[in-house]
Amino acid sequence: MEKIVFFDFCETLVCFQTADKFVDFCRIQKKRKSAIFLEKIRVFLVWFYVFRFLSKILPENNFHKQFKLFQLKDFTIIELDELAKSFYEIDIKPNLISCIVNEMEVKKLQNYKIVIVSGGYSIYLKYFCQDYNVDLLIATDINFISNVCNGRINGLDCLNENKVTKIKREIDISKYIDSIAYSDSITDLPLFNFVKTGIVVSHKISQHWSQNLGFKEIIWI
Repeated sequence: MEKIVFFDFCETLVCFQTADKFVDFCRIQKKRKSAIFLEKIRVFLVWFYVFRFLSKILPENNFHKQFKLFQLKDFTIIELDELAKSFYEIDIKPNLISCIVNEMEVKKLQNYKIVIVSGGYSIYLKYFCQDYNVDLLIATDINFISNVCNGRINGLDCLNENKVTKIKREIDISKYIDSIAYSDSITDLPLFNFVKTGIVVSHKISQHWSQNLGFKEIIWI
C-alpha cells in the first residue's frame, strides 16, 4: 500500500475513554474482593490529589492508569479475553462515533492502510479491528506471566510520544506517499507532526488549539 492513515481510538472512534472503563467492567463482572479493595484505595487517592501530585513530579508516567490496571492482577488471559470480547460488544460497539468510522471505511476504499494507534488495551481493541478489517493495531498491551496478568503494562504505554515510537517499530513511514492521522487530543501532537495531514476530531464545538495550529477538524454532534 502507498497510503496510510492512523486513527486514535478513544474519543475519536468511540465516544469515551476505554482503558479505565475496561478495568471497571472486569471488576463489576467478576466482583473480586481484591479489585474492589484497590478501587476504594484509588478513589481515596484521587480525593486527596495524590495522582495529580505524582503527575507533576513525573509527567511521563500515568500513575493513575497503572494503579487502575493493577486491579486486574491474577486474572488469567482466558478470563480477560472473554471479558474483553463482552466489553467490546456491550460498551464499545453501541458507542462508536459513526461519522469517524465512516471516514475510516472511506479511507479503506481509497486503498489507505488503516492503523489504530491507541492508549486503550489491545486485548479488546483487537475485536474492533477484526470487525472493521483494520490492517494494524498498535496499542497498550497488558502484561501476562505464564498466562496470568500481573497488573502491569507490557512495554510502552501507547500515549503521547510513545505512539510515534511504537509506530516506528512497526512501520517505515517513508514508504508511503500520503499519511494522515485522526485524533481528538492535543496530546497527540507528536502523531500529528509525524504525518503529512492531521485531522482533529471534536465533539459539538471546535477546539481552539486545532484552529491555532491550522489543523483540519471534524466536529461531530
